[in-house]
Amino acid sequence: MVVSRYKKTEWGLKVASFSQQYGLTLTEIARLSGVTYSTFHQVRIGKTPGTDVIPKVDAFMVKYAKEHAELNEKPYPWEEFKEARPCIP
Repeated sequence: MVVSRYKKTEWGLKVASFSQQYGLTLTEIARLSGVTYSTFHQVRIGKTPGTDVIPKVDAFMVKYAKEHAELNEKPYPWEEFKEARPCIP
């Protein structure tokens, strides 16, 4: 198991959670935000301050979340889960 010597910052964890929630890769988030992936990664692990990266990525995440709000309304995007046969104890 490879262990990174750089831990993710609180903002980096927020971005990771966003990527898992909406099914985007970190490379896609960086590209759609208009920042380079290498700078984006350095900010996520805390090696660079990210004074220009964080506002761009945060603005993208807010915009993307508003556009795709319907994905969070249902547990499955295609249909609600319905139990075929109720469990009887």
